[in-house]
Amino acid sequence: MKSFHGFGRAIAMLALTAAATPATAERITAYWQLKASPAELSARAVPFKQPFLTQRILPVKLVRLTEAATPAGSTSAVPAGTPLILVANGDGKVGYCTLKDWSGASQAKSLFIPALDKRPCFSDLDGDGAFDASFSVFYAYTRLSPPQPRGSINAATPMAKSARFEVIDPDSYPEDMTLTFALLQGKTVAKTKLRATLVRAGKNDFVDVSGKAAGAGVLIPVLGMAVGVQSATDQSAEIAIMRPQRLYIISMDNGTFAVPGLPAAVAQQLR
Repeated sequence: MKSFHGFGRAIAMLALTAAATPATAERITAYWQLKASPAELSARAVPFKQPFLTQRILPVKLVRLTEAATPAGSTSAVPAGTPLILVANGDGKVGYCTLKDWSGASQAKSLFIPALDKRPCFSDLDGDGAFDASFSVFYAYTRLSPPQPRGSINAATPMAKSARFEVIDPDSYPEDMTLTFALLQGKTVAKTKLRATLVRAGKNDFVDVSGKAAGAGVLIPVLGMAVGVQSATDQSAEIAIMRPQRLYIISMDNGTFAVPGLPAAVAQQLR
């Protein structure tokens, strides 16, 4: 395999600068991590049209109710054992939300109006390990996006009875969200494209991404990473994958972004 020295530095810079910084506002953001095997990130020859990188998208933090939780003003309790993902707003307020209901009836009613599937969420206002306030969100989905929550943590209302929860391994996240990369052959190496495909509950989609010339090859940025293609044959291409040591995906009402770090309020929750 040919050496990638000489444009590896450029890939690294592109991978970092490709991460967009969204505007802050009173909106809810969900935070995700990408999990891939180290072997998949190594430089190597890969065949065209075949996935060469598969990354599972997982929440940065996942908790589970250890007792039933009844949202404020409701008579329906969320049962013990229910998983919830971490969300936060621009004010640094944190909450945990239940997942979208993919049952037939709920999916049908919210197909065109996502707001019809309101999901219970909870906050631990005093930090004692029990939820004591509730709010709600609904989830929307755009191209290559994990669930994008819409709602207001500022609207959280005290609950009549608190409910305890525990932290669990993000690997136990029950929904399968998988991001795969594959190369599409072009007339020249510089015309090579990358197909990013997201497999998730409810909807799968893909995006074909073009790159920027880099010497005799091409750099293709996608979600805070970059794939460098140095040379190619009719069947395969030699690639290098550059990814920041820390890379997170955030999903919110104005899009999905790749960022190299987490807000302080969210990072505090991971300690």
